[in-house]
Amino acid sequence: MRTAALRRAIAALVCLGVTLGTVGTAHASWPYPTAHHTLAWGETLADVAARFGVTVDALAAANGITDLYSVSPGRALTLPSPETTAEPHSVYVVQPGDTLFGIATRFGTTVDALAAANGIADPSSIQAGQSLTIPGGNPPMVSAGPIRGLDIWPSPVPQGQVLVIAARADEGAFLDGWLNAQRLAFSRDGDVAFALVPVGFADPPGARQLVVWARTSPGDAVRMALTVQVREGTFESSLVTIPPDRVYLLDPALIEQDRLQLERAFGTRTVRKLWAGEFLQPIQGTLTTSFGAYREYNDGRRESRHGGIDLSAPTGTPVLAANAGRVVFAGPLQVYGNGIVIDHGLGLASAYFHLHTIGVQVGQMVQKGDVIGTVGNTGLSTGAHLHWEMRLGNVPVDPTQWMSHAIP
Repeated sequence: MRTAALRRAIAALVCLGVTLGTVGTAHASWPYPTAHHTLAWGETLADVAARFGVTVDALAAANGITDLYSVSPGRALTLPSPETTAEPHSVYVVQPGDTLFGIATRFGTTVDALAAANGIADPSSIQAGQSLTIPGGNPPMVSAGPIRGLDIWPSPVPQGQVLVIAARADEGAFLDGWLNAQRLAFSRDGDVAFALVPVGFADPPGARQLVVWARTSPGDAVRMALTVQVREGTFESSLVTIPPDRVYLLDPALIEQDRLQLERAFGTRTVRKLWAGEFLQPIQGTLTTSFGAYREYNDGRRESRHGGIDLSAPTGTPVLAANAGRVVFAGPLQVYGNGIVIDHGLGLASAYFHLHTIGVQVGQMVQKGDVIGTVGNTGLSTGAHLHWEMRLGNVPVDPTQWMSHAIP
């Protein structure tokens, strides 16, 4: 996809109010404030602060450091939460020829504010490669080093959706970054480098610190920091009545058995993108359970979150591949019934459960719209339907986000 089309498509993402989960799947919470970083040889507190998008003062306070010059290599530093930072900020690395006045003008602040934020007594003393904290919130995205722009969608990102980070960067530029302490993996599409970050339906709402940097050589390295907001999703609740002959499938041991079987399939990470454009809804059925729904079973003592969307249709209805990819699982499961998992590349997978028949084999390449099986009523099911879910990095994400817009 060309750059203009990429930006139009992603910019049109809708912040949907419902999101998905899965029976028996645990999701790690954001690691702040207990994440740590070990100070490397030659690394300063300013380097660590710039890397993780926090202030030097916050980093020093979190670790009880009173002398900024007495910290030794090998020390484990506690990384403060971005939520505790008093003022939103961005980080900029000084380029050759920069002046404090020019940087202040570029980012819409003043020389005095910039000097105060960085403890600079002499405004003429800045040097190329020095990291500066930019006060006053998120600055406009401007050309800086090899990065010519940085955009994020959707903003804010609802629980259960995918955050798309797109940087317009010079050819040959190397990009890296973090969202809080989560490492980003960038892929290329022309002059746009993009990273896809799943936000779990159980991840807490609030601020995340996004830090991205790029370089084509050590002399033109640039770092940018932004605050990303995660907003609370809206989830339905339902009571599911399981037939007596299938109540045994609520056994946690059987749920764990399915999880272990699927873990390898969902963990497949083809290094290139296999999908193209929007995803298809696999069947034209009636939506019976939405993404991320809270579910109680029979007596209400067993609970779960729903990791996909349920679409009811008659047994034998053809099920289509939502997009191109490689089959990484095809076979019977205890709780999920007959199932198929398709790897779409870059850690993205789609899954199809409770099938009547399976029409593909592991290792087979499929195209968008290919018939891969038929609707059934197998496993922990109360009637003929398709349970369809998508996972990015083994985190369930809202399939409806992928159906009306091409990502990326």
